Amino acid sequence: MAKKISTGDIFYWKQEGHPRYIFGRVLFDVDRQLKNVIVDKESYFNSYAGCQLVEIFKGIYASTSPPDNPEILIPRVFVFRMDLKSHQMECGKAGYKEVDITKVEFPEVVGNAYNEVRLMRGELYFRTAIKDAVAYPGILPGAEFPAVILDAALALQGREDLIEGEYYPESLTDLDLHYHPDLRQKIYHDLKISPDVSYYELAKEMGRDLERLYAVHKK
Repeated sequence: MAKKISTGDIFYWKQEGHPRYIFGRVLFDVDRQLKNVIVDKESYFNSYAGCQLVEIFKGIYASTSPPDNPEILIPRVFVFRMDLKSHQMECGKAGYKEVDITKVEFPEVVGNAYNEVRLMRGELYFRTAIKDAVAYPGILPGAEFPAVILDAALALQGREDLIEGEYYPESLTDLDLHYHPDLRQKIYHDLKISPDVSYYELAKEMGRDLERLYAVHKK
């Protein structure tokens, strides 16, 4: 079981019972990066305690040697942190690449908070006119186990034949408006916010400079 895999670390996940590996990188470590840092108590990070934001690389590999200049397959998803013994899967550190904070994007979800329905994105949140977040849009705060996202990576590359047991695409797609572009466009239009503005730019504009959440984690 991997120990102390955190922000910037490139990791591998091994499919149980098979010599197949998926690689990715940790973009944000909720517990470690928010420790001793003041964040808005109404942000959605409380929903992701014990989680890490990761990106998953394209490719299915036969060894623990990471790919050079990998393409990104899954740009952002929260998973339960990799040092939990309960994962029952092999994972480990394969390298390190510093995170460019200007490119970090957090999953965008809609949920009930403080007696209103909000669009939530990292530290940011916006009141919407949506009445029932479950009925519409149904993209709620949530994280997944690494093994589930490994299966998603196989499926996205046309290799559902390698997945053992049932696989449900919504295990990934219902965690982020990123996978519902038309719906996302409408929600942002109603809020009069550009859907194209980066998280870094929007957060800085709203007084939530992302730099401070990474300053404590420099290698």
